[in-house]
Amino acid sequence: MERLKVLCVDDNMYMLKAVSAVLSGVYDVSILPDGTRLKEYLERETPDLFLLDYYMPVLNGFELIPIIREFPEHRNTPIVFLTAIYNIECVKQAISLGVIEYIVKPVSNENLLAKIARHIVRNPKNEITSEMD
Repeated sequence: MERLKVLCVDDNMYMLKAVSAVLSGVYDVSILPDGTRLKEYLERETPDLFLLDYYMPVLNGFELIPIIREFPEHRNTPIVFLTAIYNIECVKQAISLGVIEYIVKPVSNENLLAKIARHIVRNPKNEITSEMD
């Protein structure tokens, strides 16, 4: 069976490499250093969970959510924030936009894996289906 796919978007290359190293033992991990190529990526790939930083130049995590949700196959794909920014207003806004988990950096490897495992599900587009007449 194909491994579940996680897309990590973060402007900190060190963080991308660290998160990728932790998650790649369990998941198929893709990384983007910013959100400018997110739409192009989603036209060819279908991740099962998005792991987004909140504070990034050009497009922040909040601005990436509508891009993700414009793809019908990602209307319900889990979105998790992994960010150093913590204030109650950011958390409330993230939840109102459909973010299912708000993780504050730094986070232990075990905690990150547990939180991802709690929310990730196979995206239906990745499943092979057949219809009977």
